[in-house]
Amino acid sequence: LDSGNTKYLGDRTITNSGTINWNAGSVDHRGNGGVVNNGLFDIKGDLSWGVEDNTYWYAQFFQNNTGGTLRKSAGTGTAALGWDPYWDRFVNLTNNGLVDIQAGTLQFWGNTTTTNNGEFRLADNNTSLRLIGGTLNLAGSSILSGSGAIDLGPTLTTAGTISPGGAGSIGTLTINGNLNLLPGSILQMDLAGSGIVPGLFDKLIVSGTA
Repeated sequence: LDSGNTKYLGDRTITNSGTINWNAGSVDHRGNGGVVNNGLFDIKGDLSWGVEDNTYWYAQFFQNNTGGTLRKSAGTGTAALGWDPYWDRFVNLTNNGLVDIQAGTLQFWGNTTTTNNGEFRLADNNTSLRLIGGTLNLAGSSILSGSGAIDLGPTLTTAGTISPGGAGSIGTLTINGNLNLLPGSILQMDLAGSGIVPGLFDKLIVSGTA
């Protein structure tokens, strides 16, 4: 997806089992289509899925299957999938693979509840995952890992694993909102030494209650 022109998805479904590099241009939200991703879908910039008008009301989807990777690899700003919940321009995410945020913010505007069994991985403290509207249920096999900020609504409820920094790496993961750890959930922390020297242990920061 190289041109700067708008892409019109409509009611069609794109099934990707290879590599899609989204380099430029926006995706028009008009229609109820979406993407079924079994390969690599790489967002290479601060791009938008949705158009700014008040004429159309649709919910599209991004289904990231087991073995699939949805990646944001470039751009220090926000890649917005879904435009404005007031005008019903939704893109709902289901993740059973890997959502890999290497740069900036990946943002979804949703309007439904989806169950996620995959991994959300943030590269560093300059990266973030944001959900506006809708609900992501994090099942027992789900993983939140890396360093950066997670904003999935007023309360993040998980039955899965939270791993600041990622397994074997030291880092800080920030939850914007409340955190509700269900029975059986795992908080995985790495310690690289003794004492309270910064950089020798993982940190989980919760802005609300936990």
